[in-house]
Amino acid sequence: MSDLIDSAVSLKQRLEEEPNDIQARFSLACLYQERGLLLEAVNEYNILISIRSDLAGVYNNLGNALDSLGRTDEALLMANKALALEPNSFDCNINTGNLMMKVGRLQEAETCMRRALVADPKNFAVNYNLANILQALQLFPEAIECYKIAIDSNPTFPAPYNNLGNTYKKLGEVSLAIGYYQNAVELEPDNSMALGNLGGLYTDIRDFDSARSVCLEALRIDPSNVDAFHNYLFGLNYESVLSEVEIFQEHLEWNRRHGHEQQVASISNEVMCNPSQGNRGTGIKRVGFVSGDFCQHSVAYFLEPLIEGLAPSEYEIYCYSNVQREDTVTERIKRKVQEWRSILVLSNEESAELIKTDKIDILIDLAGHTSNNRLLLFALRPARVQASWLGYPNTTGLSAIDFRITDEIADPQGVSDNLHSESLVRIDTGFLCYQAGQVVNARLIPPVVENGYVTFGSFNNISKITKQVIEVWSGIFLKLPNARLILKSKTFTDKRVSTRILSEFSEYGISSNRITLLQFADGYSEHLSLYNDIDIALDTFPYNGTTTTCEALWMRVPVVSFAGNSHRSRVTNSILRRIGLDKLCGDSLEEYVDCAVALADSVAELTELRSRLRETMGGSVLCNPQVFGENMVRAFDQMLETVKKP
Repeated sequence: MSDLIDSAVSLKQRLEEEPNDIQARFSLACLYQERGLLLEAVNEYNILISIRSDLAGVYNNLGNALDSLGRTDEALLMANKALALEPNSFDCNINTGNLMMKVGRLQEAETCMRRALVADPKNFAVNYNLANILQALQLFPEAIECYKIAIDSNPTFPAPYNNLGNTYKKLGEVSLAIGYYQNAVELEPDNSMALGNLGGLYTDIRDFDSARSVCLEALRIDPSNVDAFHNYLFGLNYESVLSEVEIFQEHLEWNRRHGHEQQVASISNEVMCNPSQGNRGTGIKRVGFVSGDFCQHSVAYFLEPLIEGLAPSEYEIYCYSNVQREDTVTERIKRKVQEWRSILVLSNEESAELIKTDKIDILIDLAGHTSNNRLLLFALRPARVQASWLGYPNTTGLSAIDFRITDEIADPQGVSDNLHSESLVRIDTGFLCYQAGQVVNARLIPPVVENGYVTFGSFNNISKITKQVIEVWSGIFLKLPNARLILKSKTFTDKRVSTRILSEFSEYGISSNRITLLQFADGYSEHLSLYNDIDIALDTFPYNGTTTTCEALWMRVPVVSFAGNSHRSRVTNSILRRIGLDKLCGDSLEEYVDCAVALADSVAELTELRSRLRETMGGSVLCNPQVFGENMVRAFDQMLETVKKP
């Protein structure tokens, strides 16, 4: 330390004698930056620029200092100036690429990293960062190649192994993903992030015991690992040894660890959005939606009808987007709403200030404990009224979220109210409104007419096809010895997963030659077209389908379901009753089996159902944006009125 002080004193003395000594001032600025005296460093770099404005290294270092101070926009401006002076500079391209990645300008970040790669093709940092960019762009094969080069350059660093696991998970390559997560943990046994990711993957392949165990180990190592806790809670919705009350308590525990602390910390400087101020004077109110799924995602099929239904109302729509990769659906939503705000690169605190500035009356979370959520933003309470809707089939547990939007069928009065930290607001005509993503021709005549045997199907995630589901479905197939089954899941890419599910059916006497396993289709229209090979869709339990149920019905495929005792096991019941198909929803597993068998035995009924299903659905409240919008407005007003009461 004394050497550093002596160096600074010496450089200052030199600059008193010769203020324009570029090398001395640059050395002093670098010394300040190295010691963390960033404001002093910035000042020296700015003096340097006033003396000579064509030194790329000065702009580059200034950009780094400004970024460390949280002044990202200024940092990016300086980085671009450095790059303009030396377009092929290794250091300038790395720094500019990192900043571009930080602000979500991924294509530009990729260009910078590829230029840096030319100078040093095996560089660990460049390959690792480029791989992260390529993964975000969903260019998975290229990302894998770069991660592997990074690993070859530094085989003992765990981060590339973890991220390779994430990449293979997205591709459905389960065994490879598990292997790389385990590699990361072997290199760093206390790697809570890799363990949390591994736990999430175990949920995806329906290994719930391992999922719980691994997530809890991640939380033991690092109690602050919020993502591991999200994965743990999400997994409890599929199959759990815990009761509904215990699952509720686990959600409350998440709030105690994470949500409550942020909420308390924010009270001292919180400026509440008073509904009597701002927009209220003109009669216009503002509803904000927060999501990472404003893209080709199930959430969009239900959000867009609401946006349409709210268009003539007194509510303006603000979207706060945490989308990592925007697409055509993103652009379509942008055009339909009053204001679009990307919060991807903003902290929770910065996002909260933005929402407060926008004077949002009601802020609605669309993600819950699913991927890319911003629940901790809600913990800062940027809006006076906060609610949860659509994206998560359970309570958030977050005390800062006041309401959860549902309906009387999905959440009957008195059944689940005590299992929610939020107050339940029920929509009379149902909490969902569906809009088909694409119009695809649906087969009018059921496949059984041509095939001579009935074909059941389920395109739900394999994690929803629990051992109990397989047992019940096998009971159906034992009563219908000629029936076939089509399942579709990304994880069927992995032979280990496919082999296991076929063997579980075989335990109940169902031969694998009766089951067809499909991987993801190339596009959405191709995905929908696959329903033309199915006579009857079988819903899963205790976690029902939502989008898959609506897609099947839209493609004229009747869905048989079982109504359980929680929201996640009653969603299909809510959907079916909105279109007058109450008889397809059993109140017990015995009724579920009987309904499926009876429908399979009646080609005439299948044909009649199929001939009118799309038209019936399209004319129902399930697909009526105007009615849904009007009911949502009443729910919004109810929530606002409730919080006004002392």
